Amino acid sequence: MKNTGKILIGFLAGAAAGVAAVYLLSPKVREEAINEIKDMADKIKTKINEELEKAKEAAEKMKNAADL
Repeated sequence: MKNTGKILIGFLAGAAAGVAAVYLLSPKVREEAINEIKDMADKIKTKINEELEKAKEAAEKMKNAADL
């Protein structure tokens, strides 16, 4: 599970960096591209936080099961 989380974060960070590079190098207006990158970063942050909460809940369940 530990490696899976690192892989997920690495993948999402790489995807965000790739999207950022494409947007900044495309002919779009820079401000529009920056706003789109911010929106995508917010979505990625939200997804990471959701997955982190799921992992915390799973860890708590395992801990409680082990305490029994």
